[in-house]
Amino acid sequence: MENKGMYTKQEVVEMLKDMQRETGECVGFFVGQVSQLWVIKDLIEKRLNDMGETGVEVRVSK
Repeated sequence: MENKGMYTKQEVVEMLKDMQRETGECVGFFVGQVSQLWVIKDLIEKRLNDMGETGVEVRVSK
């Protein structure tokens, strides 16, 4: 997605969901996996919920 300064709600939702997917695909050690879960569930999911949306189901890579 190009940097255009202003985004629609749907564009922001899609960006956040993409971030959840990308974070779940990152490979890390134990501490990295804890960070992945925090980013996916506590950070991005909370923002989506604040916008009245739900996140995507993500499997954390091991």
